[in-house]
Amino acid sequence: APLLDRPDPERETLLATIKAWTDHNCAWEPAAQELHVHRHTLRNRIDQIGTLLDLDLSSFAGRAELWTAVQLLDPA
Repeated sequence: APLLDRPDPERETLLATIKAWTDHNCAWEPAAQELHVHRHTLRNRIDQIGTLLDLDLSSFAGRAELWTAVQLLDPA
């Protein structure tokens, strides 16, 4: 909910960031290239998402929880 409560376009940017990052198995460089941002910008966004959702995204458990939540939002 904290992420979905963010105003557009911030919410859409953060959701696209999560999707790209998880689609690339949480690899920084390919996800940043897909998003056309510097990898440090991507890291800052992921840190922001982790803070908003109170998840430790440096751990597998945190990343798995994030991935599961995104899959439930968009099962397609």
